[in-house]
Amino acid sequence: MKIMKKTVKFLSAIMVAAGLLTSLSLQSCSDDNNDEPAAPAAKSVAGSYTGDLGMTVMGSTDTTEDVTFSLTATDDTHATLTFPTYGNPPMQIQEFDIPGLAVTKDGETYKIARTDYEQTLANGRTASGAVEGDVVDGVLTLRFTLQYGAMPMEMVGNFSGSKN
Repeated sequence: MKIMKKTVKFLSAIMVAAGLLTSLSLQSCSDDNNDEPAAPAAKSVAGSYTGDLGMTVMGSTDTTEDVTFSLTATDDTHATLTFPTYGNPPMQIQEFDIPGLAVTKDGETYKIARTDYEQTLANGRTASGAVEGDVVDGVLTLRFTLQYGAMPMEMVGNFSGSKN
């Protein structure tokens, strides 16, 4: 009986040791590919995007096709948005830049945080409002407001375009 107890204790100790050695020797079987570092968020979305721009003023929407917005990375996490020339004189909006857009990555989505802007353009008119958006699968979607020059009402814009 004493021999049996010693044998059981010995076999138990062997099994615990074998389990411990097995768990220490296992490697991760994850399929993560960390060979290449991820590109910084702002640099990943930098480029020109062409698509449709919808502008709503006082409930009336005008959609313009083949409009190009550009994002330029200023560092790893920030970009400048170039708003293209839009409309017809005398109320034509001249091209202008909106700097300081924070860009982050959330899964497969790059998010452009809401950014308020206000500036005086080269033509002396002011442009102010807010912009936010995202990039998913090479498609830039922007939502923004724009108060331009002496216009008493705000324009609300939506843009969706593919990376060129």
